[in-house]
Amino acid sequence: RGEIFLYPSMAGKLVRDYVSRTGNASSLDPSLSPRENEILRLLVDDFSSKEIAEKLVVSISTVHTHRNNLMRKLGLSSRRELIQYARQKGLLGDGLTEEK
Repeated sequence: RGEIFLYPSMAGKLVRDYVSRTGNASSLDPSLSPRENEILRLLVDDFSSKEIAEKLVVSISTVHTHRNNLMRKLGLSSRRELIQYARQKGLLGDGLTEEK
């Protein structure tokens, strides 16, 4: 029937992971949506568009749309520039933020 079964222990882990990833993301740029921040973090963590799509359970086209929206909002023209922007704002690989 296309329904998804999720063990309660796994649901809690997924919620904690989502909150931890999106909770700190707002410091990057307030104009970015939580999903755009999440995609940006995954790009910095070196996930491919296909891997991001699988992780977030969306299509690759949706990932590309979010990436293009990120670039438009930030005035950037490539994936590499997006990653550089995030790192300059203190976002490091593995979803870590730089301590100052």
